[in-house]
Amino acid sequence: MINTVDSNTLKQLANKVPSRPEGTILKFPRRGEFNLDEWIAENGLSVWKSGPWQGGKKYILESCPWNPDHEDQSAYIVQFSNGAIAAGCQHLGCADKDWRALRDTVEPGWRERCGETGDESTQSTQTNSVMRELRTLSLGELLAQSDDEVTDELVERLIPAGGAALIGGKPGEGKTWLALVLALSIAKGIPFLGRFACQQGAVLIIDEENGDKRLRKRLRKLCKAMDIDSPESVPIEIASMNGVDLTDSTWVDRVADKMREARPVLVIVDSLVRVHRGDENSSRDMAKLFAKVNELRKEFGAAFLFTHHLRKRGFINDISDRIRGSSDIEAYVDAMFGLEQRDNRLVLRQLKNRDGEPMKPLALELKDIGEGTNIIVLGEVDEMLEKIALAKQLVRELLADGTKLREELVDAARAVDISERTLTEALKQMFEALEIIRRKDGRKTTYTLPSEPIDADAIDDQELSEVEEKIQ
Repeated sequence: MINTVDSNTLKQLANKVPSRPEGTILKFPRRGEFNLDEWIAENGLSVWKSGPWQGGKKYILESCPWNPDHEDQSAYIVQFSNGAIAAGCQHLGCADKDWRALRDTVEPGWRERCGETGDESTQSTQTNSVMRELRTLSLGELLAQSDDEVTDELVERLIPAGGAALIGGKPGEGKTWLALVLALSIAKGIPFLGRFACQQGAVLIIDEENGDKRLRKRLRKLCKAMDIDSPESVPIEIASMNGVDLTDSTWVDRVADKMREARPVLVIVDSLVRVHRGDENSSRDMAKLFAKVNELRKEFGAAFLFTHHLRKRGFINDISDRIRGSSDIEAYVDAMFGLEQRDNRLVLRQLKNRDGEPMKPLALELKDIGEGTNIIVLGEVDEMLEKIALAKQLVRELLADGTKLREELVDAARAVDISERTLTEALKQMFEALEIIRRKDGRKTTYTLPSEPIDADAIDDQELSEVEEKIQ
């Protein structure tokens, strides 16, 4: 039911409303009551660009008034069409800054002069979300930037400064070892793998795979092998097994706090699958993760390196079948590497380099050196030898399921872009090394693995000849 009242009752009620005390600020000040252009000039704020915005006016500042390191025109002031004013900075570190905070910074004592109490009830409507807008550069502004500023490298020819990179590999094949060598190389400013110059700087490691004990053991060995006598002076911070979730704003803020303190040039995340709660095959979930990572990269200028897992058939050459999960993962990173075991050695292959030609594949060895351990470069990989090694790996995996006809091996090899000629050479080498048994029955040739390994070095020439005769 709606109750009605007469006009006299309304007038009596209106007379009881107190008038606004002199000197307070209207919640929605009209534009004429506050000249923002004059205020900006009087307080010495440098404006990079200004113009109309949603019926009001926006001002993009040259630098952040709260943090002078924010020189990327991320700070702003907006006056809406109704006169309300908002201010802020798009960096995570300034998430709590607003119009009042700006006046506190550049106009000390304004609250007392205006009778401002600071209570939420008297605040004008400012919000830090209003300027999540598209910021642009003109063609002239873009071309005026130096190439050094645009293409600076964190690791020569491998990882751009402030970029995103990924190392993919099967479990237990050396991804973490390689990432730790990279961390120490950057922290010390020495060439990565002895051949790629590094920009020296601090490193933050977010480890959700190994734990303190395993990392401590590996880093001790690496420090000994790399002649690092004073590890306490090496600028590396390690956050291990904290349950970090980079899709959660609270966790992103915690990581931002640590980055603000440590100022890393590189953040290593081991591994990608452990720092989100989404589906790695979902482009939506991966986009959400990488949007948060981009906020951190933008604010701190740090590069991010993720370790990730290969699919089961990691030797397949097709890049889309090599890295597990959504294609958004490949699309997001600037550089991508595959690390795989090949005949008692590791092969590091650059699968993607957004800024240039990928490096040639390198043969590596995880080698004990005295009391230490390090990754040693054996040399560039011969492409033909690499193809033969791939063919051998394929044969081993297929014969592990039982005896196979030669035709079956040829079909399987072709399916993964290994030629019959390469397969034939691989079978020949494996047969001569007594790794496989070959039997001929008319036109049919079958291959199988021996029930027990045969050590050719442990028998003399006559015995070896007898073994070869038997297995044929």
